[in-house]
Amino acid sequence: MIPAFREALYIGRTLDALHDYLQARGLLATTEIVVVTADSPDDTPAIAERGIARFPHRAHVYPGPKVGKGRDSR
Repeated sequence: MIPAFREALYIGRTLDALHDYLQARGLLATTEIVVVTADSPDDTPAIAERGIARFPHRAHVYPGPKVGKGRDSR
């Protein structure tokens, strides 16, 4: 699970690196990636959506307005 708020500069590279790491170790087919983007005011949600498209098992959670990690990670 990757919480992402105002991460437009980093989330794409992070997901690329994670994809490459899992693929190199043969774990890509058995790992689910979940990205949570709580009402981020920058392009984080759109970049995250494009980034997780490469993962076979993925979820993108949009919990609404940011109120904290306890609620956002449900």
